[in-house]
Amino acid sequence: MEKVVLPGEFLSTEEEYAEGKKSYSADGGVYASVLGTSEYSKENRDVSVNGFKNVRRLKRGDIVYGRVSIVKDNMVGIDLLRAEPKKGERVAMTSSYAAILVRNVSREYVKNLREFFRIGDVVRAKVDGVKPYGIDLRTDEQDLGVVEGYCSNCRSKLVKAGSEFKCLACGSNEKRKIAEQVRG
Repeated sequence: MEKVVLPGEFLSTEEEYAEGKKSYSADGGVYASVLGTSEYSKENRDVSVNGFKNVRRLKRGDIVYGRVSIVKDNMVGIDLLRAEPKKGERVAMTSSYAAILVRNVSREYVKNLREFFRIGDVVRAKVDGVKPYGIDLRTDEQDLGVVEGYCSNCRSKLVKAGSEFKCLACGSNEKRKIAEQVRG
């Protein structure tokens, strides 16, 4: 079974599998030395890592998708799902969590962030900065914002209806910062 692994990720104990290509042994375990997919050979009893080519770290300007995990008065917490690839590159995300500060949400005045995002919504955002303490995102452009919304009453998937989302299950109309690319 192939699995995407990060550098330093535990692959096996030395008793089960020996180190193979692009893996190393330390403290009785075998670990990945590069980002790639793990490959366990029962024949050779070793574990190797097939490294990805053209992999780079997340940087300012990259587009990412994430799920809203918390909405506060001054920021929105996002669990990162994936990055949009550019020109055949793969992007390695060194963190699984990011934040959208209230000043980076929209170009219009933001009185209440809950009118722009709700927990569970899937968001398309641009990386504003990658810092040691976290990743900052922004959604203040037309093609950025909620791409998949969920009803705050019944949790059904919402459909775009003009400039709002509508729940077909319970009839609720909900305002969000909707990305321009969302189709109704």
